[in-house]
Amino acid sequence: AGRLRERAEEVRDLAARLSASAREVAWQGVAADAMRVHVEGRVVALLRTAALHEDAAEALERHAAKVDLALDLLASPLHRIEELL
Repeated sequence: AGRLRERAEEVRDLAARLSASAREVAWQGVAADAMRVHVEGRVVALLRTAALHEDAAEALERHAAKVDLALDLLASPLHRIEELL
């Protein structure tokens, strides 16, 4: 989950750099404006990807908690059986 969150942060950083770079280009005109609009669309897609990474990290943590609970529930009766033997 931690790696997913780290990757999400990297993707957000990439999106910010890409957006800033497109805005800072000195190129002017219709083609430049079209490039900036296209880049901003890619930035939105990158931010959506980062959010999906965060969602995946949360889902992984929820799953891990459920697995831990299941293992604890299984361990308790096994421990009692071992005591009886």
